[in-house]
Amino acid sequence: MDRGSLEKMLSQAKNEISQIERQLAELSARRDLLWRFVATSKELLQHEDGKAMRHDLASAESILHSPTTGTLIAPNASCVSLPFSRLWEGIKLVMDVAKRPVSVPEIVDLLDNHKIIVPGEHPRETVRSAISRKDDVFEKIDRGFYVLKNWPEAIKQLRRDETISTEVA
Repeated sequence: MDRGSLEKMLSQAKNEISQIERQLAELSARRDLLWRFVATSKELLQHEDGKAMRHDLASAESILHSPTTGTLIAPNASCVSLPFSRLWEGIKLVMDVAKRPVSVPEIVDLLDNHKIIVPGEHPRETVRSAISRKDDVFEKIDRGFYVLKNWPEAIKQLRRDETISTEVA
């Protein structure tokens, strides 16, 4: 082989390695989100008195050995990148955390704080589009403010600077 073809092969190998490293980073981020979801779900499945409910979540070991392992990601990842088709799930998650009406810029900030990457060049427009496509999940209550459709009216009536009282939660 001549020097030119060796350099071309080396360049292709470097590009492939770089692409694989990006894919590994994305997979690690997705796995991290799953681990956080599992931990949060376990907490939600406990009774008020601290005893676990009967339906236990699958163990981490069974998840690792499941046929869907290809969709998991590492617990130490720094962020997660959701495809547009699943962005609404991240939006729903951060709105659940906020527990009050939120605007699109606030949603983008909350997603960023939770290390969820919004795809596309214009995050606000991407979030607006994801919300408008899931009108069974999200509801616009005021100019630029959104809530989850299943929230009680008491939360939907909050002004953006109010917080939830313990009776509403």
